[in-house]
Amino acid sequence: MCGIYGFFNFSSNQLIQEEIMCRMSMVLRHRGPDETSYLYASKYGIGNERLSIIDIEGGKQPFFSHDKKVAVVQNGEIFNYLELREELISQGVSFSSKSDTEVILRGYQKHGINYISKLNGMFAIAILDRNIDTLFLIRDRIGEKPLYYTEENGLILFASEIKSILETGYHTPQPDFDSLSDYLSFNYVPSPRTAFKNIKHLSPGHYLEVSQKGITNHKWWDLADITPVEGRSESDWNEEFLFLLESSTKLRMRSDVAYGAFLSGGVDSTSIVAQMAKLSQNQISTFSIGFEDPAYDESFFALEAARKFKTKHITQFVSQDLLDLWPLTTYHCDQPHGDVSFMPMRKLSELARAHIKVALTGDGGDELFGGYTKYLDILNSLNPNPSLDHLTDTIHHKIRLFSLPEKKKLINSSQEFNQTSSDPKGIIRSCLQKVEHQDIINRILYLEMIHLLNGNNLIKTDRMAMSVGLETRSPYLDYRMMEFAFRMPGVMKLRANITKHFLKQAVAPVIGEKLSYRKKQMFTVPIGDWFRTSKYEYCVDNMPNFLFSKDILMDLCTRHKNGTENYTRELRALIAIKHWATKFFPIFAQ
Repeated sequence: MCGIYGFFNFSSNQLIQEEIMCRMSMVLRHRGPDETSYLYASKYGIGNERLSIIDIEGGKQPFFSHDKKVAVVQNGEIFNYLELREELISQGVSFSSKSDTEVILRGYQKHGINYISKLNGMFAIAILDRNIDTLFLIRDRIGEKPLYYTEENGLILFASEIKSILETGYHTPQPDFDSLSDYLSFNYVPSPRTAFKNIKHLSPGHYLEVSQKGITNHKWWDLADITPVEGRSESDWNEEFLFLLESSTKLRMRSDVAYGAFLSGGVDSTSIVAQMAKLSQNQISTFSIGFEDPAYDESFFALEAARKFKTKHITQFVSQDLLDLWPLTTYHCDQPHGDVSFMPMRKLSELARAHIKVALTGDGGDELFGGYTKYLDILNSLNPNPSLDHLTDTIHHKIRLFSLPEKKKLINSSQEFNQTSSDPKGIIRSCLQKVEHQDIINRILYLEMIHLLNGNNLIKTDRMAMSVGLETRSPYLDYRMMEFAFRMPGVMKLRANITKHFLKQAVAPVIGEKLSYRKKQMFTVPIGDWFRTSKYEYCVDNMPNFLFSKDILMDLCTRHKNGTENYTRELRALIAIKHWATKFFPIFAQ
């Protein structure tokens, strides 16, 4: 787990100073506080801020080929590196370390760029091959690790976080109002766009090939390619699922430093902790956040799970003072996010980092197996055999932040937006079209995996944990588990109005009926109630008046306070824009 950064000058004549590498690295220091190292030449540079997890002494990056012609840096972990290492050794490859990054290097040297398909992990990788004067930038299958880039006048800059690109001075930051319009629809900016004009987020399962010929974007994996399987018994599905859950958890317990787990007491995190307790000879450390409002607090479920699996459990309670973290969490995200659970996630990460360096999570379980009640709402609103347009309209209605008329009214009060090309329904429709061979439920979940998970939920875990130098790993996002979930008929996931039906019945014998079937609670804070009472002035003071009509914004605040409407989600999103603009565009935000 690290931060990576660099540049490749493939057709520009401008000379890049070595100072640029130092500046790019400094703003990523939180991601890799243990070690800084980079390769620099006037034409190219790749660097790494290292958080040492595997092969503490021998894992320094970049890793070089014996002739120094090929160099590799990565952010993340290759969980099956031991098996791949042994396979390469049997093919005559020699190693100088026990690092998973060296496995990437040797595998590339032996088999070329297609070797990435053998990697089971979470990663953003840069491979500089001076034999062919080419830079490869690679992102993992579902986007657990971020990788941003910009290209201007024959120069490509890349980094694990946008702020590292901005630090170079070679890119003049400008807000992207098309992306901000998308944000007002989705509550986050869908990739590959970002809130910064001309900065892109490399899509999951893709890699860039950069050479004197230019930039080529290649797709190397897509969940849409999975074909559903019919006619298989439920017991067979159960057996394979439990095998994969144990196997993926076991792989993610490989570490040369202390590890533990986030534990909410929900079915996803509890099932992971159950596997960890089964596989480990030592007591597992678990961590949770509690809320003073009992309507939002699930710490007692976490404690019940901790007792069941005899973990060393630590809980921390949070209060309204959590809002003081909002500007900081926005800075670490680089983009606005209306999801306020980023703040308790930062507190949870701080809590865990005081004791461990690696935390396993239950991320992905909801999106893979249908864990949110909104999926039932969508299904219950659909006509039988819905058309693509009907499915698109229904999903948009259920997940959108501002409706299209509301967004139009808001945007029309702003000169900056002018004629935005934002098309939220088009984003939804094009995603659904890729999986027309899947049933309705799996089509909805594919959309969630590609957009919500990649655009928001994984950003939350990565950025908040990495902001304190903590690595997180999710067994549910093992590529074998993801492919398994999309071979499974969707009807097994949502049945009899029960969310995550298959997963719950599969793990109930392991974690118990009570924890398996308890009502789901969202990991968030009661900020809507605060905006009506003690934090009303905070809400008003942090409206983005510089961008939208003050009268429209005040009307939203007032109607929410009076209880006429519940504008919790809308107000959160608007405040996030204010914090983002204040941090990255202070003159614009005045």
